Amino acid sequence: MCRELLILLLFLIAMTGQAIDPSCECLVYSGTFGKEFGRFKSPDWPRPYPDRLRCVLYTFIAGHHEIIKIEFLNFDLHNPNPGCSAGDYLVVYPSGTDGAVNEESAPLGRLCGSEAINLYSSGPSIVLEFHTEVNIRNSTGFNGKFTFIQADGYRTEGERVPGTSCDYLFSRATPSHNSSSGVFYSPGYPSSYPRKARCAYSFRARPKERVKIIFEELDFQKGDVSCLDREDVIKVHDGGSALSPVIAVLCNQMSRTEIISSSHQIFIEMATSSYWPGHGFVASYHFLTLESRPEDEENKAIEGPAVSATRYSCEVLIRSEYRRAGTVTSPGYPGPNLSGSRCRYAFIGSGKERIRIHVKHYNPSLYSCGIQLFNHMEGKRKPIAIPCLQAGPWLPIMSSGHRLEIDLDNETTIFRAEYIFLKNYGIKTGRQLSEYPCAFRYSADDFLSGSFHSPNFPGPYPIATECHYFFHGARGHRIRIHFSYFDMDGVSPCNSKTRSDYIEFFNFPDRLSRRHCGQLEPFEVLLERRFFRVTFRSGTKRGMGTGFNASYQFLSYPKPAHHGLLPVSSSAKSLTGIIFLVSMITFILTLSTSL
Repeated sequence: MCRELLILLLFLIAMTGQAIDPSCECLVYSGTFGKEFGRFKSPDWPRPYPDRLRCVLYTFIAGHHEIIKIEFLNFDLHNPNPGCSAGDYLVVYPSGTDGAVNEESAPLGRLCGSEAINLYSSGPSIVLEFHTEVNIRNSTGFNGKFTFIQADGYRTEGERVPGTSCDYLFSRATPSHNSSSGVFYSPGYPSSYPRKARCAYSFRARPKERVKIIFEELDFQKGDVSCLDREDVIKVHDGGSALSPVIAVLCNQMSRTEIISSSHQIFIEMATSSYWPGHGFVASYHFLTLESRPEDEENKAIEGPAVSATRYSCEVLIRSEYRRAGTVTSPGYPGPNLSGSRCRYAFIGSGKERIRIHVKHYNPSLYSCGIQLFNHMEGKRKPIAIPCLQAGPWLPIMSSGHRLEIDLDNETTIFRAEYIFLKNYGIKTGRQLSEYPCAFRYSADDFLSGSFHSPNFPGPYPIATECHYFFHGARGHRIRIHFSYFDMDGVSPCNSKTRSDYIEFFNFPDRLSRRHCGQLEPFEVLLERRFFRVTFRSGTKRGMGTGFNASYQFLSYPKPAHHGLLPVSSSAKSLTGIIFLVSMITFILTLSTSL
């Protein structure tokens, strides 16, 4: 078996132009001998692995209806080369349709360094090729465990659209698939999705229902790059087609993300083109029934623990379908909370909506904050930083998603707050674009100058938010942007390693100056082009950055002297004028003589 696999591998490597030693050592793992999992390791582990191992093949073979999960418990392969292009590395080969590597297979990628992801096969087999050069760092290699998993445990619960490979319909009107909830996956999950995939997932609830999508896990590419610049992206549309407004764009790697439609339909499209695909996603869908509008929303049960299971004696639910703006107060306001009630106020929006809370009156407790605000992120309630020991009014607070909660924990606290559900992130300038969750266009056709700012400015910007500002000038324009105020949580070099929020310039010539973060003095940028993009990105840490305020201006280049020709010098202009004058005098004298 190992010899047959090696011959197939040799043929594959010959076709792809890579080199492999015919004397590869082949290790086959086809069973766990009654245990929950099996184990594997690099030669001599935990001691440093030998030098110049041309190839050691680790071949894992499962049952016909099984896939293989490989978990690296320890991983240490020194490799200074980008992309593991040389040195010490593991090459991952997927299984073919017949459960073995064949001439149609291609490597999924290479692993090196000190961090390795878990692997899943796309079929009943997977092959790892181990290659080393000189182990100058005495790296120890790897050890891990493998598990055989039933492949049908990752089946999308929807109706495949005829004639497509990965388009699915989830509809209440389909007799065979009318469940109110279910799960769906990217193609090939939990193994890597295809390199060039285009998949569509259509969800159609009943007219008075809403669609909730929860991405439990998403694994595309590593990094904090904007989704506008990623090759593998998911777009969620608030409606029944790709022409509906986009309410979420997902990429990179993230955990639990929740989305709710504003109508009875959601359309999701996945497009991939990267050379090294990730694992993809696992998600669930839920068709939610909207209750009739209550006469009084106070003391109405909210999503989450029952009242008896919490320490709150009053609970208030406010949905944007029922009330888009209003006021909430502590019990007994403006007087003291004589009932001693502890309350929770839950706000739930849909689509692009974010909740903006403006505390107008706040009388804090002598002993504690008495009030807390929470986002819902990654399936958890995450506190929002607020000046809770400071008497009101406060600057407005904005949620990072479609849910926000206020907890009143102390019966001596008195407050009054105004709320509103917004789709524009509090940005009132520019023209909001429907192709992105948060994007605005500033065109010279509309205004030659104006202003723009971060979400919720002058209040603190929401976490886990990305907004784009597109500037379009006319021919002959250049763009000047002046930042009069700048406060973004972070430190240089303004990336995920420093957990920094930042703004980034695109179509900007100096790559070193693209990202800005921290607290900066007023500054400006001048672009000698007529198109410019500014991207705002905030991470998931708790912060109180208040963002930025900026102005823009479209400037015209000096008009050329001769329709695009290079302008002549001043001396040349004078000489040209003299020649022209002499020519005119000569012409007039000639004309008078002839008459």
